[in-house]
Amino acid sequence: MRKICLYSIFLLFGFSLYSGEPAVSFGLNSNWVKDTIYFDAPGFSNPYMRDIGFSDSLHGMMVNTNIIGQIPTILTTRNGGLNWEAIWSDSLLTGIDSSTGKKKWVLIPGNVKKLCYLDTSLAFVIATNQITPRCPYIIRSTDNGSSWERTFLDSNETGFSISMLDKKRGICSGSKFLYFTNDSGNTWIKKNLSILDTFSVIGTGIIGSYYLDINNIILYITNFRQKFIIRTEDAGTKWNIYKMTDSSSTKCFFIDKNTGWYCSQNHIIDSMKNLVFTDRIYHTTDGGKIWQIQLENQNVNKKRIYSKDDQTNWPMSILFFDNMNGIAYGYYTNLYLTTDGGLHWIDQVDFKPGDSIADFTSASFVGSKNKIILTTAMNNLTFTYTSPLAGIKDEGKAGFDCENLYLHPNPASDYIEISYSPSREGAGGVSIEIYNVFGERQIISTGNREHPPTPSFQEGELRIDVSGLAAGVYFVRVGSKSKRFVIIR
Repeated sequence: MRKICLYSIFLLFGFSLYSGEPAVSFGLNSNWVKDTIYFDAPGFSNPYMRDIGFSDSLHGMMVNTNIIGQIPTILTTRNGGLNWEAIWSDSLLTGIDSSTGKKKWVLIPGNVKKLCYLDTSLAFVIATNQITPRCPYIIRSTDNGSSWERTFLDSNETGFSISMLDKKRGICSGSKFLYFTNDSGNTWIKKNLSILDTFSVIGTGIIGSYYLDINNIILYITNFRQKFIIRTEDAGTKWNIYKMTDSSSTKCFFIDKNTGWYCSQNHIIDSMKNLVFTDRIYHTTDGGKIWQIQLENQNVNKKRIYSKDDQTNWPMSILFFDNMNGIAYGYYTNLYLTTDGGLHWIDQVDFKPGDSIADFTSASFVGSKNKIILTTAMNNLTFTYTSPLAGIKDEGKAGFDCENLYLHPNPASDYIEISYSPSREGAGGVSIEIYNVFGERQIISTGNREHPPTPSFQEGELRIDVSGLAAGVYFVRVGSKSKRFVIIR
């Protein structure tokens, strides 16, 4: 393990500013705000944002490279992404070039794959050395980026993924290897995966890993023909193989040992030589044995002229904050959000003639389900999402709050019935508000009892007519409490 010192050269790196360039529309709805990050990155002018992660609402890290994945630079924020500072780069400053007057760098190429930022006391980045000896390495910080240590792994494969179960235990993977740590990354122990020998197709390798509990590990496997997951339920003694439903799947995500999602994107070329994309999202509740489709959407409004570079399917990625709130994103401004575990995916794009295309590369929830930062592959652009529901204010009678809030039926069609108990006696009445997923208030009511109650109706409950609302996801709010429900038609 080699200690990498941070020199005072990083004081020369700039902080982020808002862009002064003319406004450019990317066809996203108004909940997304575009920002531009400026910093002095060694060796290239337009970094490619590879990965981003937040440990809480303030502290985050981002890994940038050049367009082909080399020369990793790590940025950090301490104010929720408002400003970013470059804190480490895989390069050496050797002085000033007398002919140009610019800083002169000797570059150490490295291909970055994944950032894992647990908290301010532990962060990892996995990359692959691009010069002899070609091997994967992990850099680790235990002081929020003030210093870094590099560990080279004993393999000639490419490093792809890192997943920490907690601050002690974790795994990292490459195309054909798996390493374990039980001491916060001080040491990594290699484990051979003979099950990979059962795949006869050239190019088979691991591109994702998920350390879900002490016994359950899931690895995402790809080759030129098909996609698979292999999983163990006994800490690696026995592995099982499950074939993915869609051979064009690109990324998957597991929130626990049973619940996961994966997404795919493919395209066809129509008679006018336009690219027409189809996005799909699948869901499993049994650990990957059976997958059900949740979304299938053809992006007819995001066509572009086919070129010789458009030979392969473009990747989509997927990420969940909890078992309800998730995001799926990809190239050509593909972007969806869900607040109900994927039962409904809301397209965030409203493309208009003249809108630009954004290629989304990574995303992170920022301390809660209500804020997301999304990075791109172009011009240092990021997009920040703030849920409109986060700003909903209680406009009911002053001083009211409730301890318990219940509603049924859910899903609903014509009405919902709710009950609540005030947090203190004599609190009086309060308005009941229903919002859509965009934070727009649809109904404000104190309930009515003109309709006959259902057999399950209890005294103290209120009925609200929702027959005029379209099918979809909604939130009912009473005081500071809110509940999600679905309307079906």
